[in-house]
Amino acid sequence: MSKRRLPHEMSKRVGDLIRSIVENDFGGLQNKAAEALDLSPAHLSLLLQECNTRGPGIATLLAIHDHTGLSIDEILGLELPSQVVCPKCAGRGVVERDAAKPRRTQSVPTRLGRKGA
Repeated sequence: MSKRRLPHEMSKRVGDLIRSIVENDFGGLQNKAAEALDLSPAHLSLLLQECNTRGPGIATLLAIHDHTGLSIDEILGLELPSQVVCPKCAGRGVVERDAAKPRRTQSVPTRLGRKGA
């Protein structure tokens, strides 16, 4: 069974974001960043490598979300269209996205039974 991986552009974007977090929020100290993001130092180091082909997992994306408050779409660099076609309607209906709707501010579980900060 093959594992699905993020496209290279998304993996690179996440790596760049993590690099920025390490530099700006932790003064370049990877061990402190790894501890705060609940990642092993080895895993964080792997994510920071330019040649990383593996990319981040969902736990890493959630850790970045918890630390930055960015949505997963924002972390991955996805832009949502202002109109979304309802898949159940097979193109018959269009749902307007409410741009004024506030972002969810609750923390999400990052590990079993643990809420993010």
